[in-house]
Amino acid sequence: MKENNVPVDITMFNNLAMGYALKCGLEATDTVLNTMRSAQILENNTTKISILKGLIRRKDLNDLKKAIERFDFEFTEDDFLKILLEFGLVGNEDIFFEINKFYNNIIFSRELQAKIEKICIYLIHMCQPESAMKIYETYVTPYPEVSYGHSILKEMLHCRVNIEIIIRLAQNLVEKDLNTLILEKLTVLTLELGYLDESWALFKSLKILRIHYFWPLFIHYGNNDGENGIFYTLLRMNDYNMKPDSETFINFIFPFCNWNNTNLLVTKFRNSGFTIKEIIRPLLAFVLQKDDISQAASLCTLYKINITDDKILQLLSKSWFTTKDSTSALQILKQYYESKGKENDSVGEFLISSCTLCNSVIDFQDFSNLLTLVHQNNLSISSRSAQKLQNFIYRYTDEDLKTDLYRNINLVTNMMQELNEETNLPHPKDMDLQSLECHLIELEEKKMETRGVIRRLIQVHAKDGNLQRIQELQTKLSELGYESSAGMKSSIMHNFVLGGYVEEALNIYKDIKSLHPDFLLDSFKFIDLAALLFKNDRFDEALHILESEPLNRDDIDSRSIQRNCRELLNSCTKFEDMMNIFNLLVKRKLCNPTNVMLGPLVRIHLNSGHLEKTVSAFLNIANEYKCTPLQLEVLCFVIKEGDKKILEKIISAIEDVHGVGPAQLGLIAALAECNKEQELKKILRGRKCNIKNLLYKQCNRWFLQKKIAPLTLLAKASNNLSDKLINRKFIFKCILDLHSSNNDLEGISKFYEDLPEDCPDRIMIEKYIEKNKNNRF
Repeated sequence: MKENNVPVDITMFNNLAMGYALKCGLEATDTVLNTMRSAQILENNTTKISILKGLIRRKDLNDLKKAIERFDFEFTEDDFLKILLEFGLVGNEDIFFEINKFYNNIIFSRELQAKIEKICIYLIHMCQPESAMKIYETYVTPYPEVSYGHSILKEMLHCRVNIEIIIRLAQNLVEKDLNTLILEKLTVLTLELGYLDESWALFKSLKILRIHYFWPLFIHYGNNDGENGIFYTLLRMNDYNMKPDSETFINFIFPFCNWNNTNLLVTKFRNSGFTIKEIIRPLLAFVLQKDDISQAASLCTLYKINITDDKILQLLSKSWFTTKDSTSALQILKQYYESKGKENDSVGEFLISSCTLCNSVIDFQDFSNLLTLVHQNNLSISSRSAQKLQNFIYRYTDEDLKTDLYRNINLVTNMMQELNEETNLPHPKDMDLQSLECHLIELEEKKMETRGVIRRLIQVHAKDGNLQRIQELQTKLSELGYESSAGMKSSIMHNFVLGGYVEEALNIYKDIKSLHPDFLLDSFKFIDLAALLFKNDRFDEALHILESEPLNRDDIDSRSIQRNCRELLNSCTKFEDMMNIFNLLVKRKLCNPTNVMLGPLVRIHLNSGHLEKTVSAFLNIANEYKCTPLQLEVLCFVIKEGDKKILEKIISAIEDVHGVGPAQLGLIAALAECNKEQELKKILRGRKCNIKNLLYKQCNRWFLQKKIAPLTLLAKASNNLSDKLINRKFIFKCILDLHSSNNDLEGISKFYEDLPEDCPDRIMIEKYIEKNKNNRF
């Protein structure tokens, strides 16, 4: 060493001591220690720890115990972590637990515990899973917001540790009450990760096995092996004494089976141990979902079983509307009606549901034929259902068809049919606050189940901000032995949001995050909470929630939360904030850039009356997203401002997105709504393409909106135009019907007087006035 100028210092001797301890044992280290003293270098705490490391790696327990008795160690935090790792790697961590006197001065903060957790994960990768879990349990403290042991066991799954070891370690956590739900969470995790063998093994360890655990398995085996994979999964389910329910059959079994021959499919399931009742009901719902109404009717004819599921009526209505197969629909409806047993109005419910789907002449003609077939099959409806049908048909304008429909409704109406009074009792969800409180008292006096009513009351009081009553009701729930679940808390939070109580809503949100960290909050609830925070100028808190809250997979790109996202945007008072929030929503796939969602980005400038900003926002959106939100309102705004150059830019942008026809229609509609008769005449006579059908739809839209003024202006401006270019008769019919609905004969007379003398449609109006002048509509 002297020849090579290698310095002999304490570090060199420490490494020598560790090497001697590893190769030769504890006694051999005396040679190194004596040499150090000769060189006037005193051993320090690091020297002792180096010897300890060597002995740990040597795996000589006797020497290890002697060293522990001989030396007085002082562990720093780093020393503790290194020695802990050494013990864990050789599986002798129990000895380290016994010498806690050397590190009892160390404070086990959350930061240190996080480092210990990383050591445990490293040990798992070094094939020491059981040592890792022992160390984790000894030094890592349970926290409410952390699923204890989940990260360790999850890593074991990734490292393909024997599943029996994982189950045993998880059961140990359950028995010690450290994480009572760990087995369920591991089961869900294996299903999400596709570790199917581990999933099957974990099923056996669960005290309560739920049917939805099998759904990912059906999807996996169904995608890979089709019908054979489904029957393989069903066969293995028998080992767990589990049978699929209707939802499982409909959504996760039948889609992977060959259902073109339902009789053969039924035979296969019967051979697998299922009864006719277990198969036919969900299979009937499934084929109706697929709009195969003839197969559904065949099943009803072949297998005479009771059908009482309310969903069948909705599916039957939809399937009938798609196929218009009235004969098959009546076969199913008749069996459904008979299955109900006592007097019921299921025929009326089916007809109402079917009627509301109709939206054209052909649809109503088919519905009239359906009514005839109902009468021929001796089926009837209640007077209440008949009234609902008549009210719906009343809005239909074809008098001849309306007469036929009324006649057929009367034929199938049974005026003597009365429904059981119980069906008229409102459900608690339809009761007001006072009725709910009375209903609770009634149930308590009768000693009946009150949990549902109490939950509903809590929600209603939350909307009113009545904290005292909420606490009283929650106390009642506790006395009944029920705890407020995360779902119940989220419902209360959302009702506080709807009531505008920001602090109360935020407190419950924080409570959910603290006590139920794994709970997945419905997207619409945290979006509405963020909107309320925006309205109260708490932008940073709202932004944090929107950025950090995990998403429900069902809500990604879902239309169900579009209204909530739109309200969130409307709650922003600054365009920059609104733009940032919109980009965040799109980035997180909570919404898509559509006309509906982009509307608030234009509306904020429209409301302020700022022309340049409105136009700039509209043009940017049209260029970037190929959408034209609030197109008609923007056109009207620009027309009223009188800036022709900007109007040309707007029309050009609409043409780029939708084409020439829709752009021309938009301009015509805007001119009509702005009462620009001369400009409208000029556009109608000089248009670039045929927009007759588009104008028909716009007139129908005005009619539904009850806008007489633009229809009247369009009628005047289109005088002498050919019927090939514009449907003037339809326009006049809309105007007359709107005046009639307002009982306004004077309005019709004034409209007639304002028409030019050479207008060919004056004759039609004269006949209309003559027909109705002796009555008030």
